Amino acid sequence: MDMPSAIRAAIERRHLSGAEMREVMRLIMTGQATPAQIGGFLVGLRTKGETVEEIAAGEAAVVVLDYAVPSWRGLTYHTRKYYPTWLLPEDHPLLQVGVATYERLFGDAPEVGRWVFSTNGVAVMGLHGIPCIGFGPGNEVFAHMATEQIPVEHLVRAAAWYAAFPAAYASVMRA
Repeated sequence: MDMPSAIRAAIERRHLSGAEMREVMRLIMTGQATPAQIGGFLVGLRTKGETVEEIAAGEAAVVVLDYAVPSWRGLTYHTRKYYPTWLLPEDHPLLQVGVATYERLFGDAPEVGRWVFSTNGVAVMGLHGIPCIGFGPGNEVFAHMATEQIPVEHLVRAAAWYAAFPAAYASVMRA
């Protein structure tokens, strides 16, 4: 695999095989990749969400910590501190119905993108592969902060969307 192919794979959100990742790392470590190619590959890899397997195949030291802290009642739930990114394809029915529901309710197109903070989708979609989307009120710069603030109008619109979406999705999935 050459660097342009590796960059293209990352941009297309395709996970690299162990052999491909080892070849990319060989090109980087032997000086056969330009700084621009290295930067493009790393940005693409991070954007798509690198896997533990890809990083391990690249022979980087990977340590995934275990989280095993007892709750206030003494229950300890062992889990790995691994937070994989995820992104649905634009043609996924969940996303298409979500957009259509928004357009029907509010008469304009929603802003479709990705959040820069963590959500429960890390477990639902990232770890377990169950498709999910997020529709959140507020401004993401305030998300998960002590100073979080949400305009009431955003809450009203989010509640309307969450009320309408399940029936819309169910009708499409039954068809």
